[in-house]
Amino acid sequence: MKKRTVLRAGAALILILLCAFYGFSSWRQTEARNLEETISREIFVTDLGPVSGFSIEKDGRRLTFSLEGGTWYCSQDHEASLNQETVRTLANLLSRLPALEMIENPDSLETYGLADPALSFEITTADSTAALLIGNALSDENQYYACISGGTLVYTIGPQLLEMASMDLSDYLTE
Repeated sequence: MKKRTVLRAGAALILILLCAFYGFSSWRQTEARNLEETISREIFVTDLGPVSGFSIEKDGRRLTFSLEGGTWYCSQDHEASLNQETVRTLANLLSRLPALEMIENPDSLETYGLADPALSFEITTADSTAALLIGNALSDENQYYACISGGTLVYTIGPQLLEMASMDLSDYLTE
C-alpha cells in the first residue's frame, strides 16, 4: 500500500512538472510570436541598403559626403579629417530611417511643410538615389513630418536625424 502511494505521488509530481513545462513552453512561443509581429510592423521611411554618399541641404546651404574606399570624405573639403563614426552613424540612419507613424492618405505636402522643406537629404546607394524631405515639427516639437520626394506617403519621425544633421562642417571633424 505504501509502495502504491509513493508511485502515485511520483506520477502526480511528473504530471505536474509536465504541465508546468507545457505552460512555460506555450508562453515562450506566444512571446516569440508577439516579438515577430512587432518587428514585422516596424515602419521605415527609408530602407535603402548601404549608403555611398549623402547631401544635407538647409537654408540654401549644402554639405555633401561621399564614401571612398571605406572612408568618408566631405566634398566641400576633401582634406578635412572627419569623425568617421559620426558620419557613418548618420549614413546608417539615412539608410534605414525608422518612422513613428505612417500617414497613408496625407493632405497636400504644403500641410506638412514638405512642399518647400527647410531640410532635405539626397541619399545615394550603389543602385539608387532618393531625396528625403523633412517638414514641420508636430506640436510637441519631438516629431517631424518626412517623406521621400515623389512618394505618396507621409511619415512622422523622431528628433534623432535632425539632431545629428548639422550644417556646420566642424561638427563632423575629429577633435
